Order: sequence, then structure tokens, then C-alpha cells
Amino acid sequence: GKASADELNVVNSAETIVNDLKRQSTTTAYTYIYVMELLEELISKSKMKASASALKGPQALGLARATHKWERLREDIMEHMIKPAEDSGALSSFNPLSRKRRADLALTASEIYQRQRRRVRISNSAGGDGVVDGGSKSDQLGYSVESGVIEALKKYSRNTTVDEALLDQLLYNPYTDKSMAPEQIQNKLGGLLYNHALATEYLLRSLFLKKSRSKSDEMRLKCSKLISMSVLSAQKALESRARGEDASTGNVIEVDPIASLSKMVLEGSKLCEQIENVVNFVATEDLSGDTSTSSVGAKLSNLCIKCSTVAQGFLLWARERTNNNEFANTAAYPGTAPGILSLLRIIVNHHPLLRGSAIDIALLFL
Repeated sequence: GKASADELNVVNSAETIVNDLKRQSTTTAYTYIYVMELLEELISKSKMKASASALKGPQALGLARATHKWERLREDIMEHMIKPAEDSGALSSFNPLSRKRRADLALTASEIYQRQRRRVRISNSAGGDGVVDGGSKSDQLGYSVESGVIEALKKYSRNTTVDEALLDQLLYNPYTDKSMAPEQIQNKLGGLLYNHALATEYLLRSLFLKKSRSKSDEMRLKCSKLISMSVLSAQKALESRARGEDASTGNVIEVDPIASLSKMVLEGSKLCEQIENVVNFVATEDLSGDTSTSSVGAKLSNLCIKCSTVAQGFLLWARERTNNNEFANTAAYPGTAPGILSLLRIIVNHHPLLRGSAIDIALLFL
């Protein structure tokens, strides 16, 4: 009773403080840079303390939890600066020029841009092949994928759909460059996308949302491959942290898991597209054996249970699908609404970290 009410008040108070901090820190360039530098200093000191001291038990767990919360807060503030949430009311208060200036400020102040400024310049000589002066293949790879991540964040801030040139830049065009090992490209890419979750979200939106979805199967395959690299890199980093290792070293991403995961993500995107053209579908947890001959709802339920990335993509699709007044007046509403709510319940049961987003979508029906 009283204890639960007190805990709820503490949670609501913390959410209010975080929302106020995001609003105040993105008001001007000075407050934004100050808050981001402060969070960066806190994260850096906590990681140095964790590596220098032999903390174990509750102390190590508490320090790791605080570090994760600071990293998450930094991502939220950067996201609010690059692209405010459409339902927050802040997006409509800025004209296109103001939104562009805010995104440019956030990207210029980011470490990925400043790291490029500290690197050797790109030469346009020798046929304009973009070779780094005195740089190795690794330097060329770093410049290409970092520029691709920056361009992806710019497109995300402008609501621009992904194009093939951006995907080739992110993938360093491995189909034509045979001089670099696939594992080297994937490790670099996965680490960058893991550290810049907004770029991964942009790719996921470009794969699942109807207004952003590409019609080219090759482009969708590239998007799913990039998303898989980011997800597997995050998984490797969490495993390293659990063992007390440095998350930035020794994480070699295998090729086979990337192909398997990208196939699942791509199939989940196609199943969401199929649901847009049916009048009903049934989500179920009672799945056993081969589901290749099952219904669209059963296939999508199976993928959402197995893969949290597909579940998150479905949540993005469901929010776009239900967050308008036209959906309730369509002929598909009586048949698809129960299926969406049933699949939301399944996702809540199997993926606890997605419960907040799933509950927000369920509240849209009310």
C-alpha cells in the first residue's frame, strides 16, 4: 500500500526531473555542451574507477548501473536535440531551419565528428579516390563509416529516407573492396552503430515503417545487415562487461550470426508489410515445430518471441499504424486491432525492456 505509493512517487519524480533536464539542456548551445561534457566526465571517471579498483559485489553492480544510466541519459538528450519526439509538442515549436541548426550543433559537438577533425585530412588527388594521406586501410575504413553515421543522423533529423549511397558508405562497399577482411569491417561498423543508437534506430525505422520503407530488396537486405551488426556488437559488449573485460577489445563478430539475424529482421519487416494488406491476423504463443506453413500472425509472433530486434521493429510499425484517427475507421480495424494487442502482450511477456513502448501503444487504443 503505502510503500508502493511511495515508490511510484519516486519514479514519477525521477521522470519529471529527467524531462526537465532534457528540456533545459537543449534550450541553448551552451547548456547542451555543458551537460554533455558533464555526463562524459562522469562516465569516463566511473569507467576509470571500475578498471583501476577491484570492485566486486554490490559496489561494482551499483557503479555499472550508474554508468549505464548516464550513458542512456546522454543518448536521450542527444536524441532530443537532433530530433524531438513528435508527440512531445517540442517538434512543432521549431521551424525547419531551427531543427537543422539543433541537429548540426549536436553532431558537431559529438565525439564522432571531433575524432574526424583530429584525424589526417582526406586527399582528392590520385583520381579522387578518397585515400587518407599516410593512412592505413583501417583509417580509410574509419573515415568512411564515421561519415556514414553522421550522414545517417542528419537524415534522421530531417525525416529523410535512407538511400543506397548511404548504405554503401556505411558498409564501406565490401562488394567491390576485397582487400579488407569482412570481420574487420563488421567489427568497426558494429561498434560505431552500437555507440550511436540513433543511427541504428534510423535504420530500423527505414526497414519497418511504411512511410520510410524502401521498395528495393537489396537496400532492405543492407539495412538488416547493418542492424544485425549493431545488435551483435551490443551483445558482445554486454558479455564482456559481465566478465569484467574491456568492451572495446576482443569482440570479433562472426559472419554466420550476422547472416542469420539479418534474415530474421528482414523477414519480420516483410511480415509487417503483409499485415498492412490483410483484414485480420491472429497472434499466438502456442508455437511448436516448423512455422513455415503457418499464418502471417503466427510467423510474426514466432519472430518477435525469438528476436527482440524484430519485436522492437514491430513496436515502431504498430505505433505508426495506430497513432492516427484514420486507423479506427478502416475496414481492417476490427480484425487487426485484437491481433496487435495480443502481440503486444506476447512482447511484454518475453522482452521486459520493451514493456514501456508496448504499454504506450496499448494506451493509444484507449
